[in-house]
Formats: sequence, C-alpha cells, structure tokens
Amino acid sequence: MGKKIIFAFFLLAGYVLPAYSQQPFEEDRFNAIKVFDANGKPFENPNTDIAGSPFFIDSWKYGMVTLTNNDVYSKRLLRLDFEKQEIHYLSETNIEMTLPKGFIKRVILTDSVQPLVMQYDFQSGFPIIDKQDEKFLYHVLVNGKIKMLESIRKEMITEKNDFTGEISKEFRTYKDYYLFSNKSIQRVKKDKSFLLNIFSNKKDQIEEYIKTNKFTCKSIEEIQKITDYYNLLQ
Repeated sequence: MGKKIIFAFFLLAGYVLPAYSQQPFEEDRFNAIKVFDANGKPFENPNTDIAGSPFFIDSWKYGMVTLTNNDVYSKRLLRLDFEKQEIHYLSETNIEMTLPKGFIKRVILTDSVQPLVMQYDFQSGFPIIDKQDEKFLYHVLVNGKIKMLESIRKEMITEKNDFTGEISKEFRTYKDYYLFSNKSIQRVKKDKSFLLNIFSNKKDQIEEYIKTNKFTCKSIEEIQKITDYYNLLQ
C-alpha cells in the first residue's frame, strides 16, 4: 500500500468518541488529533486557469474518515476532490494537505446549512464497473440490503475556439447510478421491469408501491424511493 501512514491519536481525558449522529460537528467534540502522513504533501493548486472546481463542495466541511485498515479519525475540516478521488484536510499549522486515493474506505461529510443539516456518505470497496475501480468513492444514496450508489466524476475538459483559437479549460461533472447487492453491482436502468427483476423476492409489494405512488420509474428520485421501500420490507 506504499509508505506507511502513521496516525497518532491523543484522546482527551474522559472523552469517548461519539457515534456519528444527525447533529453538526462542534469543534470541542473532536479528538485532539495529530496526523503524520509519510505520503502526504502540501496541496498546490495547478487549476487557477480552469473554470469550475474538482471538489464535491468547495468550502471546508466537518467530516469523519475511515481508512482501508479500518482506523477511524476525525478532522475539523475536509474537502473531497472528485477529480483525483482524494481527501484534502488542514494540518495543525493550517496547511492544506492531501490523503491520496487508495487509503480511504469511507468519508462522511456534514454540511450545516440552517435550518437543515445535510450528511453525505461516501464509500469505496465495490466491484469494478465502467470507469470505477474498487478504490472509487461512491455517494451512497440508499444504505441497506441493496445499496443505491451515485458515481460522481469530475473531469477537466479542454476546448479550442475555432474562430479565435482561444483555449478554455473547465471541470465537468458526470453522474451515473448503480445498485449493489450480494457482491454484485449493476448500472441502474430507468425501467419498471428492470426494478421488478432486481427486487424480485418482493415483486408484488414493489409493484403495488409503484402503482399506488403513480411512479413511472423514469427518475432517479423515484428509483431511490423504491429502493428505500424495498429495504424497509426486509
């Protein structure tokens, strides 16, 4: 896995790491953590001439990270880079550092926008499919016996204006959706028969749910609701 990453955790007296909840992170709830990363390096932004951003959310957000060796730590502020599939964090001296792809098993980000508190769950370790390998961090839309996953990729695109010769660069976002169960992953099809086949052991209930709600099964939002409902039946 490359050079060893050493994480030294200094636990505050009497403090027990709380389970992740629906509440926003408070600064005084964090472990006093020092991160010494043998592979880490200060982030240098080469994208000053590129429109858009490679990050899931541009601003820093509180979050928790689980590494592939199952070590868990929290940092005050994180950013998720979708172009390189890496985590950015602030060092103790407020220098922006990176934790590269391959070390990350799970990231949970909290976006506190009053009056709502949004949480985003990203997980890796799924089978290889399309442009995603097992290290790819998917946004988990539905967690359960069947997971619904969102693949979010940001790619830098270069275009040349045929008239002026001017070259422009921008980040473009590409999204795809998958269903994962029993170590198998499939790309979502916006089709009722596809969904009834996936949820075949509860076919009658799912079909009635679709009928009652007048779903067309043509939108990701509807498929997400159907997947949620299926998991409730288990």
